[in-house]
Amino acid sequence: MSEYIGVDLHRQYAFVTRINEQGHVMEQRRVENTAAAIEAYFGSLAADTRVVMEACSQWIAFYKRVERFVSDITLAHPLRVKAIASARIKTDKIDATILAQLLLADLIPAAYIPPREIRHLRELLRTRVSLVSQQPAIKCRVQAAGKERGRSCV
Repeated sequence: MSEYIGVDLHRQYAFVTRINEQGHVMEQRRVENTAAAIEAYFGSLAADTRVVMEACSQWIAFYKRVERFVSDITLAHPLRVKAIASARIKTDKIDATILAQLLLADLIPAAYIPPREIRHLRELLRTRVSLVSQQPAIKCRVQAAGKERGRSCV
């Protein structure tokens, strides 16, 4: 019997709602956003569990920790989910429940998740771009420090 989990992800924790195939809420709880807590929780679930979470700044780290424990992880497009399930009252519990219910109904507007190799290459490229963009500022600091001390740094 499949289970569906909606995850409202935050920096310090994830709020999780687990529902069954009939849409009944089986569990709602906070899971600390640490590798040990996430792996302990998701490692205890059935292998055919499906998970959905909204795309946010922490999604990649969470995805890496959870992907080996569940059969399917869907990354929900935040703007499109908002259009489908706009709620007046927004709480972690409501958001996670709506995500789980949309996953059960197969109504999640999914965002693209690149394969692991592509994610790794993108990460390397982002790091390189960041370091290259810092290069002129670092050169200027070194030259300024050298001029301050009466030395020429080229």
